Amino acid sequence: MQPSKIVFDEPVVSAAVDRRTYSIDRAVEPLRWVFRWGSLVMLVAMVSLPFVQVVSREIFSVPIVGVEELARFMLICSVFLALPYVISSGANIRMEEIVALFSPDVVRTGKIAAAVTATATFAVMAARA
Repeated sequence: MQPSKIVFDEPVVSAAVDRRTYSIDRAVEPLRWVFRWGSLVMLVAMVSLPFVQVVSREIFSVPIVGVEELARFMLICSVFLALPYVISSGANIRMEEIVALFSPDVVRTGKIAAAVTATATFAVMAARA
């Protein structure tokens, strides 16, 4: 009988792959940059608008009409601009323990369904804008 080659106390080492090594990731990188900085601009605008509203209302006694709605719109825009960047960089929050319980086919089907749903949602939103 041959001895087992399995060593239980040895740490598992996996090679890290840089996301920019794939050609599709290099091609999408400028678009990621636009989404990243666009969401940052929307976030700054969302924080700055209520501040400007308070200053103009309290100090100058001249409130700006519609700033609250515009700040709410900036929140929505920042979410939808940051979402493609987060998903493309693989940084979205998910429950790894639950995903690990599914078979690879189910996980792959779920990823495809999520991509199709996100694409369809974006298409509908873009068509309505």
